[in-house]
Amino acid sequence: MGIVVEAEKGPCECFKLDTEDLCHKKGVIGFLSNKQEQELCTEKITESAPPGLKERHEEFSEAAHVCSEKVRGEYPKGKRLLPYLACMHTEAEKRGLKI
Repeated sequence: MGIVVEAEKGPCECFKLDTEDLCHKKGVIGFLSNKQEQELCTEKITESAPPGLKERHEEFSEAAHVCSEKVRGEYPKGKRLLPYLACMHTEAEKRGLKI
């Protein structure tokens, strides 16, 4: 699920990864969830996934899981975003991901 910053309804750019479409658009941080795709995408423009996307996506997903678990256990709802983003920064650096 992406974090919507300033996204308008319109075409979305997608990559085919195994059997899954990973879609994104300007104004959203991260890939769109299925619900976000339905709300924001008027059409899906699908391209071949660039080399290394699968590995980066898996590393990012693992980092997101680690950070979600960490902040859920340490911070109350409503106070988790900044610690989550800090954790993601640290995890990305550990994993050699560029953010």
